[in-house]
Amino acid sequence: MLTIEQVKENLEFFDYYLDMEILCNYLINWNIDPIYEDDHEIVYFDDFAVSKLSEGIALKNQGHNDKYIKDCLNKDLQDISKGITPMDNPNRYRQENNEPKNSLAVDVSTNTFDLLAQSLSKKISNNVAEQLLHADVFESIIGAGKLQRDNELLAAQIDKLISENKKLIKKVKGLELECNSYKQVMGSLYVKK
Repeated sequence: MLTIEQVKENLEFFDYYLDMEILCNYLINWNIDPIYEDDHEIVYFDDFAVSKLSEGIALKNQGHNDKYIKDCLNKDLQDISKGITPMDNPNRYRQENNEPKNSLAVDVSTNTFDLLAQSLSKKISNNVAEQLLHADVFESIIGAGKLQRDNELLAAQIDKLISENKKLIKKVKGLELECNSYKQVMGSLYVKK
């Protein structure tokens, strides 16, 4: 499925450079309808629409008017629609062997299947993406990264504290040795031994 901007890019690949207003006019005048419109009113086209547009632009460059181009582009669809017979009302029941049955005939082309498959896959992809965004998967991964970084910082601080503690222990032992080198003579009077 292609957005209108992607349709414009595909036409530029065939050396048809159009501005968006002319492209929209061609789509309207030649009855080239989008195959899908999402909740945000963004319309999507298929490759068939791009080929119809390129064929229509080629006819336009030959000097044909919009009515002729519209008829040429939709001629295949008119031929197909002649071969389609209207369906019976699906609520109409047939009685066979005294059993009520509901009959319904559906004519589905491969383009319809492709459209349904693309729409379904897009819907599933959007739902999966939305579930992943709302899930705590990424937050837990990011949180784990933050925790690991915090742990590394704490480990570095602990190493620094341990080395400072060792220095203090050496200093205390040195002061105790120095303190032991003095002898109390009387009261608060000390003399070095």
